[in-house]
Amino acid sequence: TETRTFTRGDGTRIPITMMKRIGRFDYRETHEGEAIALPYGGDGSFVMEIFLPRDTATLRRWEREMKGVDFFAGEQGGNDRFDLAAEQAREMRIILPRFEARFDESVKAALIAAGMPSAFDQQRADLSGIASGARLAIDDVAHATFLRVDEEGTEAAAATAVKIVVTSARMEPKVPEMVVDRPFLVTLRDRKSGAVLFFGRIADPTAIP
Repeated sequence: TETRTFTRGDGTRIPITMMKRIGRFDYRETHEGEAIALPYGGDGSFVMEIFLPRDTATLRRWEREMKGVDFFAGEQGGNDRFDLAAEQAREMRIILPRFEARFDESVKAALIAAGMPSAFDQQRADLSGIASGARLAIDDVAHATFLRVDEEGTEAAAATAVKIVVTSARMEPKVPEMVVDRPFLVTLRDRKSGAVLFFGRIADPTAIP
């Protein structure tokens, strides 16, 4: 670990302990910002993606776009800005603060887009296995997820914990680095379907959700 300065969402600057790891990651850099995908889970079924916009205006715009239905259902909606799967992996150093985040959101739209529209339709829903003689339909589905990233690894509800941070006293090779030292967006994504299981905005890594 090492101490660096993090500029919070309100513009204040604070010293903060950063974690680091060197490895081969899907990475993209444009005039709008940077993005990286970190393997997550023992079998590589998931990735944790960090989106680091250049400025506050871009952060807000990216967040609005990410909250679209298609994004959570595994579709990019024609916006490949957030799709890192096509990027060629490259040797990178990622420098990242510890953080915790909580995602509480309705996933009704994502489930409909993923192939469950009839369950929410009062005319077509078949939930007779729950109660006979009554017409039932699902009104909404709430989803709550907690994510913690620290030296011990990454933990998320219903996902396997895996250590993502490696530190060493030996000399490290010179490689390009991504320093997450300002507000960023984070997702936890299923590689196979592309569906997002967690989405959050981190404006102050020291804040406890």
